Amino acid sequence: MKFLTAELKKKYMEDFNMNVLPCINDYWAIDSGLKEILININKNQNVQTLFSKRGVLRGDEQSYIYFAITKEVNQKLIQRFASLNKKKYDELFFLINPPTIFESEFEEAGYDEQTNSLSCLSNKEHFNISVFTLTIFDYDLKKHIGFLNDVNNLLSSL
Repeated sequence: MKFLTAELKKKYMEDFNMNVLPCINDYWAIDSGLKEILININKNQNVQTLFSKRGVLRGDEQSYIYFAITKEVNQKLIQRFASLNKKKYDELFFLINPPTIFESEFEEAGYDEQTNSLSCLSNKEHFNISVFTLTIFDYDLKKHIGFLNDVNNLLSSL
């Protein structure tokens, strides 16, 4: 596994602060209700968010956060996920894999100068790391909000 290092954290945070946070493209911008959560998670030097989505807003049942971690918190993450999974979610998944961004998403979303600067879209090395994913499938907005708050608490405190 390839874990997050201080050097990689610095590069990802530069992209997050300079490109992700100010992105205004309707499709690629941070979904409503996620910005503060991502900022809080990224304050933890052992965790870095890489890609995210809050479902229900777009009629989609899926919310997720893709992230990388340092080797030091790997075991702790697995232990804490077990307690989160038992908590209240029927359709909660924990995977280790990078996301797939399809050509159709570029066609639907548009691709402009601003989105071209997003590392997740333009840098082939962006996902060249062990990528963990927490995902929920549900059409209940309250469950999505609870899930994202739980993920925030889990990842910000590793």
